[in-house]
Amino acid sequence: MLKLSAHSIAQSLIDNGIIENESRELYEFGINQMIVSIINLFITLVIGLCFHMVWQLFLFMLTYIPLRKFSGGIHAQTQFRCYIASIVMLCLVCLILKYLNISIVALIIIYSISAFTIVFLSPIEDQNKPLDIEEHKVYKKISIILLIIESLFAWVFYSIGLVSVAQCMLLVFDCIFVMLILGHIKKIKRDKS
Repeated sequence: MLKLSAHSIAQSLIDNGIIENESRELYEFGINQMIVSIINLFITLVIGLCFHMVWQLFLFMLTYIPLRKFSGGIHAQTQFRCYIASIVMLCLVCLILKYLNISIVALIIIYSISAFTIVFLSPIEDQNKPLDIEEHKVYKKISIILLIIESLFAWVFYSIGLVSVAQCMLLVFDCIFVMLILGHIKKIKRDKS
């Protein structure tokens, strides 16, 4: 359905002389990505409103998306499954932030395990988008840099008393940890078959 919408919009742009027919595929891809981004933004907003946690979810996504992009991990087979998994993850994030009170000691232990895993496992590539050796090195380096920067921000927020902001950011590392572990397991199973 999204591809059909992107196709229709691109066709309209061609019909009105705004773009050339030779550029159709590029524009269809760009339009499709824009529609997906708008849907993701809308879903995040709706979930945030339902839980009364709009700023927390947007902070979570602002921290999560760049690190997830470069660290990789498990990916859904279809776009619909990806939406469902994202909705479940965002709801779980809200529930954890709202109802789970984690001590600083537990927070440090969980963070350490997650950060260690991100450093050593990333990037976990998807079978549909394999990385060459150079890309693998670049993605790993960027993952580690993002981990360090985001960790520093989280600990600064924590140290100045913005605990809820820090917890929101630290939860990102736990989610990336899960994605990497699941991606690693999937990769091992795929390599065996």
